[in-house]
Amino acid sequence: GQQQNDPSPQEHNHAMEEGTETPKYDHLTVYSPLSESETLLYCSAFRKDTGITVDCIHLPAGEMTARLEQERDNPQA
Repeated sequence: GQQQNDPSPQEHNHAMEEGTETPKYDHLTVYSPLSESETLLYCSAFRKDTGITVDCIHLPAGEMTARLEQERDNPQA
């Protein structure tokens, strides 16, 4: 995801309490083994609720698992 460096005041206050700043993202990539229509439904609802752009990548479960294992040290989604 891409980070924005301007957290809301509420996020900033929470971050100060915790001692770390919470990153805010404006883009998310999702791998999903669900049906393509179901994946798009969830991703669309997430975007509508959060304003975060979502790239939904539908993959069969085995292919998704293999990709996650390959990306273990450098996750892409």
